This record gives sequence, C-alpha cells and structure tokens, in this order.
Amino acid sequence: MGSRRHVVLFKYLPMRYARALVERGEVLFRSLSYFRQHEHAARGDEIEGVHIDAPDNPVTLHDRTQGFSVTGPYRFLNSIDQDRVFAFCCSQQLSADLMTAFQADACVRILDPEWFFLRCSRGAMRHFTIEHPGVLHRPVEYFDPAKPAPISVTDPRNLPFFKHMAFASQDEYRGVFARRGGFKLHRRIVQPAFTFADEIAASCPSHQVLHLGRLRGLVELVEVAELAEAQHTSYPA
Repeated sequence: MGSRRHVVLFKYLPMRYARALVERGEVLFRSLSYFRQHEHAARGDEIEGVHIDAPDNPVTLHDRTQGFSVTGPYRFLNSIDQDRVFAFCCSQQLSADLMTAFQADACVRILDPEWFFLRCSRGAMRHFTIEHPGVLHRPVEYFDPAKPAPISVTDPRNLPFFKHMAFASQDEYRGVFARRGGFKLHRRIVQPAFTFADEIAASCPSHQVLHLGRLRGLVELVEVAELAEAQHTSYPA
C-alpha cells in the first residue's frame, strides 16, 4: 500500500485572530447558521448543512396511503440543525486569490490536521456536551444538485461536509462538531419555488471559541513573502 498523503491546511483570517490562534490556541468555530445568514460572497452559503437533490427530469411521487401519484419538478432536501452544528473552515490551497476573496490579511498554516483537530475535539468536550465522536474533519464534498451525491445524504454526519459545486475553487477542508441534537436528520420534499428565507431569518447563529493553549508544532503564520509567491505558483496540499 502507498503511504498516506500528508495534508497541510491554510486558514485565511484577520491578523489579530491569526495571532490568537498561533500564540494562544484560540480556535473559532461558527455555527452553520452563521454562514447561512452571511452575505459575503466567499463565506455566505444559504444551503450550509443541506444537500439538495434536484433531478433535471420530472419526479413521480406515490402516496400509498391515499392511493394516488403526482408528477412534477420536486426537490429532495436532507438537512441538520444548523444552529447546533459548528465548523472551522480551511483550504487545502495556499492562494493569494483566496486570501483576497476572504478579505483576510493573514494566513495560518496547520501543519498536522490530525493532531490539531484532536486537540479541538478534546477542547470541545471539556466545555460542551457534543455528539459522538467529537470533532469530525475531512475535505468538503462538492455536489451538483442534478447529479447523484458523492457520499450518502442520509447520514447526518456527512451533511456538514457538502457544499454546492459553485464553491469548489475554495478546495475546502473543515472540522465540525455538533451540540446535542445537532445531527438529527430532517428530510423534506419541496417544489422549485421553495426558499430558505424564513428558516434562515428564524435561525440563531452563534460561535464557540476553543481555548487550546499553545499549539507548538501544529500551526504557524505563513510569511508574507510566501503569500506573494503564491500569486504565481500553485501549492498543492
């Protein structure tokens, strides 16, 4: 078997928060509902925590209890409680374009994601009652609503890792944890005219700061010269 690829992550953020992360181990997780209400083009996403299955052909629904069928352009939604699920979002790419898109003036390199998110998991468990198995982390799965999902949409622990393919250039990798009840699966069938506006307006975004202490050997600030070089060079993870 081949050796496992070593993943390095990049977190784009304001310098004051970058120093808090590197020097004091302050890690900010935001609820998925925060991103649903955020209007920033790179950060905002109204379908955070939702997978949409929208076939490009009519769908026939059968009501077995009433004995009738109906056909139309229906959409199938699988979602979780976005107020109770929290994410720390990174990229697998060092990119000056991403730094500009996120309106950041600093970048933190996460050298060892396995140990970093293990520390996050321990920190979260010290302060909150969170769903098993703690902080999950992996690359985001980008999906086209008209095509089959790349992973199961009925496993609620997969849903925080779905993003619409429109965001694929961000090459995102994230860590996620849920407060109690956050991973309860919610399934709906809707018509194309359906919008998320009401539920987004009624949501209660929040954040959780994990205080992990010094993260020596796990994180470091990316030097300005390296970011400048990233304007001309592709940096694979």
